[in-house]
Amino acid sequence: MRKQKKRKFNFKKMAIALVFILCNCFLINAMAEPYSQIKVTTSGKSTENEIKREKTVKSVGDDEYEISLKVWGNERTTVTPVDIVMVMDTSRSMSGDIRSLKNAMNTFIDDINKGVKESRISVVKFAGPTSYYEIGKTENAQVISDFNSTIADKKEKINATKADGGTNAEAAWDRVKEQIDQSKEERPNANRYVLFFTDGLPTVVNGKVPVQETNHNYIRNTIIPTTVSKYEVAVGTDVKSYAIGLLDNVSGRDGKTLAKEFLNEVKNQKAYFIEDKNINLSEIYKDIANNIIKDATIAKDAVLTDVVTDEFEIVTGENGSDITSEVYKLNLDGTISEKVDIKGTINKETGTISWKLGEVGAGGMLVKFRIKLKDEYYGTGDVKIPTNKEANMIYTDPVTNKEGEKIEFNKPEISIPFKTGSITIEKVVENNKGLTAPIDDTFSILLDGKDIGELNVNLKNKESKIMSFYLKGKNTDISNNKDMLKNYINVGTYNVKEIVPMNYELEGIYIYNSNTGAYEKTNKFTIDKKNKDIKIRVKNKYVNDKYFYDKAEKENVLQLKR
Repeated sequence: MRKQKKRKFNFKKMAIALVFILCNCFLINAMAEPYSQIKVTTSGKSTENEIKREKTVKSVGDDEYEISLKVWGNERTTVTPVDIVMVMDTSRSMSGDIRSLKNAMNTFIDDINKGVKESRISVVKFAGPTSYYEIGKTENAQVISDFNSTIADKKEKINATKADGGTNAEAAWDRVKEQIDQSKEERPNANRYVLFFTDGLPTVVNGKVPVQETNHNYIRNTIIPTTVSKYEVAVGTDVKSYAIGLLDNVSGRDGKTLAKEFLNEVKNQKAYFIEDKNINLSEIYKDIANNIIKDATIAKDAVLTDVVTDEFEIVTGENGSDITSEVYKLNLDGTISEKVDIKGTINKETGTISWKLGEVGAGGMLVKFRIKLKDEYYGTGDVKIPTNKEANMIYTDPVTNKEGEKIEFNKPEISIPFKTGSITIEKVVENNKGLTAPIDDTFSILLDGKDIGELNVNLKNKESKIMSFYLKGKNTDISNNKDMLKNYINVGTYNVKEIVPMNYELEGIYIYNSNTGAYEKTNKFTIDKKNKDIKIRVKNKYVNDKYFYDKAEKENVLQLKR
């Protein structure tokens, strides 16, 4: 109960902001599909009213694929009943602003009544004793219009309100509890909200006489704890409470600090502090409206699971941990809101990965992870195969609280190109001085891979041969490949050998190094998906023509001449 100080706070702006923004918020509730009508099926087909889901896959190179699982739904702040308790401070210090406050509340009530189905508003006013000799009591606060009164009655009672007396916030929360209890009895499934308006510190509690606002120790140690205990009883755990403090009339820095402490104790959503006339109230109330919209969820206790097919495995760390998952919350327009620190639980034996998503909002969530081929040389050509055996989300319905609800995702299919490679062998013969090698001599070149296979090629001087292959591992399943025009070669290391004919000697075997861009003298090469095009040059030298041998297959008769 403090001396009134003239204020120029513009409550007309507050009225417009309060009505326009909160009405729009609850109008969404009125126009949306009733929550109880939303259907969930286990097929891969989604309809407009279902919890929507989508699974996609894309190649990211090196035989790895990125899997994306997205789940989202309709805005869930529907026509679930809404009960709002507005608590207005009518202490003496509010006298300069009470008319603007009345106008704002009346306009708010009109617009809610017109635009929001199944919504109700109750109005509580509170003040305190009119002298320092009176004690505070619950009657310092009154429900001037309960949920079931008519619109005309609410407006009439608001208009009849006068500003006088001290500030008994404890009594206000007693009355709030009465209204919350009424709401729970009449509409147990309703969403309940409290908007608590005050312009300063509480100065009295029930059974005690008022104190000056400057008696900070008493207010901090006695009045505030007593008031907060009543607030906690009133709102419990299922009522959303906002506190709005008009603090420009509070005296001194210490007073404002204490007032903020008090307001932070009587809210479970957010406290707003208005300290000068330049504050943009429309932005503050827009923030409140947005928070109310975000209360809606499409799933609780959600667990997302994907089981990959036998051809793939989940990319993991050395200890089998999840190293590729990315989990995002999404906005209502599908854009990313924020990245969430949720990692998957992996079972490598079954190819299963699961994430505990918890609560999923209407905007939805996006989960990404990577898989890779177990056999990097496996291919399907034009044949498409699925990437998962099953993908689903099990959750609790947030309206019915029914556990074990389940939706299943589609199974995207991909085709995996066969891995191909080639080997080019070039034959080069150099002549010793004065000699010319025959043009039809044939050289037998062997590519010896020991236990992985071998390949033999016959070439003449200046000839080369290009051999194209499909690449495979020793145990690669090649049953999908129906192309009979191209052979397979096992990947691995091969030795290059040559059967050197008479009159020749092997000068050297050279393998092309793609990193240096030059042939290097070596008789070994490794062919795999990263080094898939091999170039070999076998160089011989024609050293003499003294040895005779018949290249034709016919009987030779040796004659001795005397």
